[in-house]
Amino acid sequence: MMNEAPLVSIITINFNNLKVTLELLLSIEECTYQNLQVIVVDNGSERDPTDEIKRKFAEVTVIRSEKNLGFSAGNNLGSKYAKGEFIFFVNNDTLFAENVIERLLDPFREIENLAIVSPKVIYYESPNIIQYAGSTEINALTGRNKVVGQGEVDNDELYKSGETFFAHGAAMIIKKDMLQLIGGFPEIYFLYYEEMDYSYRIRRSGYRIYYYNKAVIYHRVSYSTGEDSPLKTYYMTRNRIMFMQRNFNGFQFTVFILFFVFFTIPKNSLRYLMHMRYDLLKAFFNAIKWNLVTSRKIKLN
Repeated sequence: MMNEAPLVSIITINFNNLKVTLELLLSIEECTYQNLQVIVVDNGSERDPTDEIKRKFAEVTVIRSEKNLGFSAGNNLGSKYAKGEFIFFVNNDTLFAENVIERLLDPFREIENLAIVSPKVIYYESPNIIQYAGSTEINALTGRNKVVGQGEVDNDELYKSGETFFAHGAAMIIKKDMLQLIGGFPEIYFLYYEEMDYSYRIRRSGYRIYYYNKAVIYHRVSYSTGEDSPLKTYYMTRNRIMFMQRNFNGFQFTVFILFFVFFTIPKNSLRYLMHMRYDLLKAFFNAIKWNLVTSRKIKLN
């Protein structure tokens, strides 16, 4: 039986963004939920933030990595120090709404075989606009899915709580025993698609993922921007192909590759050339090259 107020370990990653991380820690400190362990994993920032974090938040555990481990490995490192019955993974550029932890725990008391709960994610700069209210299944042809409610006005009646296909990497709470059973996040991705891959593994194991609209977290990104960068283009492309290879059967993956070759490559190449974004074009083809060369040398599953 679940404890009334179980220990929750909050894990967040800092990378050269201490100001934002400190603002998250202040948000956590103001929580009404008190049975918390807070862990900051510093992913090889240029300046070690340990002393400054400890000076302002003495109870926070700081784990310093000398290199940037990426999202998955950074969270896996933090998990080794987690003592809680639940582990709440949050981006450092988020802020907590009132009672978010109490509310995130509620579904675990009522739903069987529940592994992960993600809250409603709202754009901080546009606090009535949704970033995440659940997720659709991956399209086996395109390798894409849709985030429910993204860019739409917040509406609990329209975007109801319920089981969903994917948790949101910016905020997801998981039972620690589930993490021990299923294993950690797949570290091969480094950036993007890792929580989707992990969600697939959860559901293949017979467990459930839930979106709960009564719990809210604010994400400090602007839904009106989201400009492409070489880094984002590279990892989104590289990991999209790898995700499909890891999670779909041979026939489905072949159909996806045909779509990618005859539609995605011409479309993206033309778009980058028309906008004279040669840096994005290079990143795009480097990502394809990685899958042609490197992925054959490593274990994908």
